[in-house]
Amino acid sequence: MSGATPSERHIARSTLAQQASQGVGVVAMLVVITLLGRELSLREFGLFGLLIALASYMLVLQASVEGAAVRAIALVPQGGPPRDRVFSTVLALYAVFGLLAGVIIALVGIALVGVLKIDADLEQTAREGFLALGAVTAVGWPFRAYQDALRGSQQFVAAAIAEVVANVGYVVAMCVLIVAGAPLWVIIAVGGSLPILLGVGSLLLLKIVRAPFRFRASEVNRATAREVLGFSAYLSAIGIADLIVYSSDRIVLSAFRSTAVVGLFEAVIRPHALVRQLHGTLVVTIVPVASGFVATGDEERLHDLLLRGTRYVLAVVVPVTVVLMIVSAPLLDAWLGPEFREAAPAMAILLSYWVVSSATGVGGAMLVARGRAKELTQVAWAAAVLNLTLSVALTPWLGLEGVALGTTIPYLVLYPFVMRLILRDFPVGFGRLARAALLPAYVTATATTIAVGAVRLLAEPEGVLPVVLTATGGLVFAFAFYAVVWLTPAERAMLRAVARREPRT
Repeated sequence: MSGATPSERHIARSTLAQQASQGVGVVAMLVVITLLGRELSLREFGLFGLLIALASYMLVLQASVEGAAVRAIALVPQGGPPRDRVFSTVLALYAVFGLLAGVIIALVGIALVGVLKIDADLEQTAREGFLALGAVTAVGWPFRAYQDALRGSQQFVAAAIAEVVANVGYVVAMCVLIVAGAPLWVIIAVGGSLPILLGVGSLLLLKIVRAPFRFRASEVNRATAREVLGFSAYLSAIGIADLIVYSSDRIVLSAFRSTAVVGLFEAVIRPHALVRQLHGTLVVTIVPVASGFVATGDEERLHDLLLRGTRYVLAVVVPVTVVLMIVSAPLLDAWLGPEFREAAPAMAILLSYWVVSSATGVGGAMLVARGRAKELTQVAWAAAVLNLTLSVALTPWLGLEGVALGTTIPYLVLYPFVMRLILRDFPVGFGRLARAALLPAYVTATATTIAVGAVRLLAEPEGVLPVVLTATGGLVFAFAFYAVVWLTPAERAMLRAVARREPRT
């Protein structure tokens, strides 16, 4: 890998901006979930998680349009009719699908109330919550086009600012409602409103940066819609598979156990969601950037993007994952209370596959940019079928650990196949990728596990401050170890350039 170019510094700076917004989002999530876990009963907490999860199933459709829209915007020239046509068509598609999704959430959700094991005194609240979530979905989806416009045009810093504004508004609204003792259905409705806030924030930032995106009804184009929907069909299939993997666990637990166990699962899934969001934020710049390289046929930059991107993603995600695994029990105890401590084994199991699978995140996004969604769809559905089979088989026997294993095992099994797809399209060689990215991350993770594990066993940290200090100290150790042992002079120069905000050329 050669020295960093201005384009690579732009990617690094954009990723740092996304990480800053991610940090705000994590704090917002922690505040909201902590308040919910402490102010609601375990049954109410479980109901909140169940309804939000069921409503989020419709986000699969939104995410598929998003991926196709970002790619389409990135592939067309700056400004002018082509981008207006793509943007206007995407917004119209969101409006149609948002209305459809809202109706489905309301009607199907109400029908499910009598099927799921929801306590009788909470059934009316569940119905009201589904109706409210349906309305929020129908109104909010069209705004997503504005966030796609920012990302597709590589305005990542502006997109990060919009996310910060949205998350601050979200946490303020949720805290006010929770502390004021608002009805649970209102809390559920606002709990599903973050996509609206993200869209509105993106609209404001588009106005501020004067980005050339305008909605014009006359620009809504059937050919463009067919093109976007054609690619999004594969992304939708991938999203449905991910939905089965990540969200069916609550339904399986609700069917075989109770909403109280679903409440415990909420404690398990939040740290996992943190790592997943961290990983997603690190690779969010990849599709538009790689699409630009694909459009110009720049294979050298694509190969370098794979090596550098995977190296940096692993350097961040793997240490965070292993530290959370090691402190899982005292973390859950200090965060939500001693009754959640029993969920620690499931939390560690569910987190573990990120140590391996995070190595395919950058390559997977680059395959999307290359147009290889069909192959990724096949892998995603193989994971989904195996996940659902294992979860249904293991949950009656193992409970929380059963659904955690049901998610973890498929990703470990399919890892070699995904890596093969990546290296077939971007032939940098596995040995080169291992030396550049895998070896540094896993050696660092081993040293971190020994250091944090020793503190965990010898000092036995309990309570908020000791746990926070242990986790923070572990991350500081990991990143310092990586910086000293593995960073090259060129990478240190790039960090200095990013810190100085050298202009992009």
